[in-house]
Amino acid sequence: MRRLPLVLALTFAMLSANAQDDFNYDVNNDGNINVADVMLVVNKVLGINNEATSEYRPIILKVSERPLTYPTAEKTSARRAPAFTTSSLETFYLNLMYKNKKTGNWDVSDQSHTKKTSNGLYENNGSWPSNDIGSSEAHVFAYRTSYKENEQPFKYINETPYLQISTEQSSNDQCDILVATEDVAYDDCNGVVSLTFDHVCAALQFSVIKTETLASYEVEVNEIVLHNVKTNGHFLLLSKEWSDIDNYSDFTLNAYNKEGTANAFTVSDTEATLLAKNENDFLFLIPQEISGISKGTAINEADNKSYLEIKCKIHKADNYIKGSSNSYESVFLPFSADLTNGAGHVHPFVISIGTSIRDADGNKIIN
Repeated sequence: MRRLPLVLALTFAMLSANAQDDFNYDVNNDGNINVADVMLVVNKVLGINNEATSEYRPIILKVSERPLTYPTAEKTSARRAPAFTTSSLETFYLNLMYKNKKTGNWDVSDQSHTKKTSNGLYENNGSWPSNDIGSSEAHVFAYRTSYKENEQPFKYINETPYLQISTEQSSNDQCDILVATEDVAYDDCNGVVSLTFDHVCAALQFSVIKTETLASYEVEVNEIVLHNVKTNGHFLLLSKEWSDIDNYSDFTLNAYNKEGTANAFTVSDTEATLLAKNENDFLFLIPQEISGISKGTAINEADNKSYLEIKCKIHKADNYIKGSSNSYESVFLPFSADLTNGAGHVHPFVISIGTSIRDADGNKIIN
């Protein structure tokens, strides 16, 4: 077998030199001419069954997506641009689940990394299971859940595969969670899988306006925080459903200046101010029903009910209703939303600052 390195070298040189000819030297159809193609040719020459050599069965992926939409039909054409598109998706992760022919059990591959190639396809550093081990069909699970490197959200318990998700509490740090699943046999696709990604969280977008009651007042907002929303959950990959949603926390909704940093702003009574960098920037929440506090409830008695805390100044000249010339003071509003079927949809909310705002004890501030 000492001649094998020479055969490899000569074959690779031949493929590279003739790559521009009409013959298809991309033997495995992965969009690249490399050593994997050489090995397929060499194995053929030596009489080795390529189907039985798992290390030379790469996973190649073509991707598309279902974009974010408004949940009501009359608004779906207004703005369909998602926060994360497959055109900007440079990398994602992959696991395979397949029936082991030898044991009869379901096996799961290790998490593998997938990156975009120059031809627009995605190349994975894992491989298909060999024919003598894996079944003819596999569950392919693809996902991007965080900007953090080497995070492993994929879990597999009692033959149930799921993603363990925890949403970031600052909209600045959030990642639009994309998931794609496909059941496919290697023999049917020759190793090239077509995936369609879904946005599995609800996309919220907030804007702020003041009511006519405060038209003669200047309202300056420094920060808005959404309190008591669940942040953790399991996304079940086979049923594409959420479960075990828990862990109440707070989300900071920032107002942005042109440089993208938090900045105080003056609220208008004629045009709402968007609390986002642009119209394609969202707060992503796990689908859930959010119940707001009742009017008149003190904040220390909220008991996991949701509300908005608005740090602001409200004044006429030097006459301050809330805050002072050098400080901001919090006012509060109940917040409720049914997001149980909200995955993949944009949910716009307008925060109205007027007679509904309350102090921390639940008392009205403006009558």
